[in-house]
Amino acid sequence: MPYIRTLEPAEATGELAELYREIEARRGTVANIYKLSSLDPSLMSAHRQLYETVMLSAEGLLRLEREAIGLAVSVANGCHYAIWHHSQALREVGGSEPLVVSLLLGDQPDDESV
Repeated sequence: MPYIRTLEPAEATGELAELYREIEARRGTVANIYKLSSLDPSLMSAHRQLYETVMLSAEGLLRLEREAIGLAVSVANGCHYAIWHHSQALREVGGSEPLVVSLLLGDQPDDESV
């Protein structure tokens, strides 16, 4: 639970409600990281734009590679929230269980696990 006040999707109105609807339509749920900026919809919108530019761009790395990097960095940083988030996203984009486990353990995955 965060130490700052947040608004849940059921409490949202106006611009915030619209942002929540867009996020839920794309991801199925609103991640807690977005809820942290629920008192400032313009901040949430900017955060969402940054995240989508970095993680969902068609240019450069594949989404699977981006999520694998995100998971590896989250493990190195010991951030349990981000570990959960990126491991879920990695599975959703086709990351195999051996790949996820190897990244969580800090092992080098073999070519077949990717």
